[in-house]
Amino acid sequence: MRGEPTQPDMGDPDRIRWARGLWHGQDDVLRPWHKSVEESLRMLAGQQNIQWNSFLNRWLDVESWMTDDERRWRQRPIVNRLLYWFTLTHSRLTENVPILTFQPATLDRFDAMLAQVMDPVFKTVWSQTHMEDVIDQRAAWLIPCGEAYTVSLLDMSLGELRPRVGPAMLQGADQYGQPFEMYAEAVPYDEQGNPLAELQPDGSYVVTGEPFMEPEGQVVSQALCPLQVRGEWGQMPWHRKNWHMMYNFETIEAIHQRHGIEVQAESEPLIGNSTELARILHGSGYFGTMSAKPGSEGIQTYFGEGFAGVWTMWQRPDRRKPELAESNESPGGRLLIFTKDQVLYDGPREAKFRYTSPIRKYEFIRVPGRPAGTSPQEPMNPLQRTYNKGWGQILEFRNLCTNPVGLLDQHAGVKAKHITNRPGLIMTVLKRSGVKAFEYEAPPRLGDEVWRTQQLILEEMRDFGSIEGAEGRVPTADASGELVKELRANSDRYLSATARRAVVEDARMVEDWMALLQVSWDLEKVITYAGEDQTAQTVVVFPEMFKQGRVNVIPDMESASTESKQQKRQELRQALAEGAFGPPGGPDHTRAYLELF
Repeated sequence: MRGEPTQPDMGDPDRIRWARGLWHGQDDVLRPWHKSVEESLRMLAGQQNIQWNSFLNRWLDVESWMTDDERRWRQRPIVNRLLYWFTLTHSRLTENVPILTFQPATLDRFDAMLAQVMDPVFKTVWSQTHMEDVIDQRAAWLIPCGEAYTVSLLDMSLGELRPRVGPAMLQGADQYGQPFEMYAEAVPYDEQGNPLAELQPDGSYVVTGEPFMEPEGQVVSQALCPLQVRGEWGQMPWHRKNWHMMYNFETIEAIHQRHGIEVQAESEPLIGNSTELARILHGSGYFGTMSAKPGSEGIQTYFGEGFAGVWTMWQRPDRRKPELAESNESPGGRLLIFTKDQVLYDGPREAKFRYTSPIRKYEFIRVPGRPAGTSPQEPMNPLQRTYNKGWGQILEFRNLCTNPVGLLDQHAGVKAKHITNRPGLIMTVLKRSGVKAFEYEAPPRLGDEVWRTQQLILEEMRDFGSIEGAEGRVPTADASGELVKELRANSDRYLSATARRAVVEDARMVEDWMALLQVSWDLEKVITYAGEDQTAQTVVVFPEMFKQGRVNVIPDMESASTESKQQKRQELRQALAEGAFGPPGGPDHTRAYLELF
C-alpha cells in the first residue's frame, strides 16, 4: 500500500496493473454469463425476436434476413408473458419487507438493554437509507439476472450539521514573552482545520470565531447490477472471499467532490471491459421493442464528456501481513480506488467491517457447478420464443383466411390488379362454360393440435415461473378462505429459499452499517422517533454502543408476513371469548372490544 493513502508515488502504475489484472482475469469465463444476463433483460423488455450472432458478434433481428415482400405479410408478434411473470414475482419478493430487530448475543443484562435501544436507532437508519427503494431495485436485478448486490457507503456530505470542535494544542507567550503550549479540550476549528482560539499569557484562551458546521455523514445503500461486481474466484462464500471489487461509471465532478482529485474524462470507455454492462447501464434502452418495429434491436450507448470509470477494491484483513492487519488504531485490510490510469486512494479500509467489504450478495438460486446465481427465466426464454412463433403462425393463418389465395382464369380477359374487394364492383369478363373466371381457394382447417400446443407451452411457462396459485384466483366456485391461504403458501414456497437467503444477507448489511456508524457517530447523538402511542420519543446514542467486547448484540431480520383485517378480527374475537380483557359482558370487556375492533 501507499505510505500515505492520498499521496501518489511511483508504485501507482503497478497497483493499477495488479488490480485490473484480477478484474480482467475473469473476463473470458464470465463472458457467457454476461451474454445470458443481457439476453434475459432483452427478452423481458420485449426484444424476443433478437438473437446473438456469434459470426457478426452482434445482436440481430431475424427480420434482417427477410425480403421486403416477406416483411409485408410475415407475422412477428410479441406476446410478452415474461413481463407478466416478472411483475408478479417482483411483487411477491417485495410485498413482505423484512423487519429489523436486535437480539442480545449473551444473557448479560447490559446486552439486553442495548438491544432494546438499538431497535429504534437502526430502524431510523433503515428509513434514512430508503431501504424499501433499495429492496425494490435489488429484486428487479435479482429476478432476470439470478443474482444482485447492494453496497453500503458513508456519504460525508449528508447528515445533520454539527460544529467542528475538538481538542487542540495551543501555542502562545507568557507575561515574560516566553513561548509555551497548553492543551485545550474543546476548541472550534475553521473549514481549513485551523483552531479558532488564542492562548493568553495567564494560561487561558479566547475563542476567536465560530466553528465550521459540517455534516456528520450518513449511510447510503445502493442496489448494483451483478455485472458491476466481482470477487475472488472459487467456491468460498462471498463474505469470506479475500477481495471484492466494484466498478462504477461516475462523473468527473463527483470524483473531485469525493476525492479532491482531477481526473481525465473518458470519451468512449468500455465499462470494466464489458460491452454488455455498457449497453445495460448506459444505453438508450429497449423502447418500442414489443411492437417489433424494424431496427428495435439497436441500442445507442452514451459516453458523453465528463465521465470516467472507477474501480473500488476491498481486501480483508490478514494477520500475516502487517500492513493488512487489523488493530485498535486501524480497521485493517485494504481499500484501493482507481481509474484506468490514476490511483485515487490506497490505504486501510474505511471502517472495521466484520466481513471483507460492505458489498452484499443476493442469489435467486444457486445451481452446483455455476459461479453465479441462476434465474428461472433462463429456461423460460426459449419457451417464450416458441410461444411467440406459434402466435405468428396462427396470425398468418388468419391472414390467409381473410385474404385467401385467388385463382384467375387466364382466358377471362381480366388482370389481377383489377380484382379488388370493393363492394358493388362490376367486371366484364369472357366466361367459358363450366369454368369460373375467378374463385378463392379455401385454406385448410387449422387443426386442434395447434391450439393444444400453444396451451401446453403456456402451461410450461406458468409451471417454470410458479404462477399458478399466486394470482389470487379462486381454485373452485365455493373455495374457503383457508384453502386459498394454503394454496398461496404452497405457491410462495417457490421463493422461500430466495427470501430466506436475502434475510441472512440483510443482517450482514446491518453489521456493515454498525461499522460505518462508528466512524460517523463519534460524538453523543440524539435520535427522535415515534413511539407506540405515536408520541415523539428520544434516544441518546453514545459511541460506546458500538464497542465490541463490552456489550454484544446481533441484528435479527424477520420476514413481515401480511395479515388481513379479517384475520386480525378473528384473532381478536377469540381473545375476547377467552376472557383476555376481563369477563365477557363486563365494562372492561366492552371497552376493549370497542377500542380494538
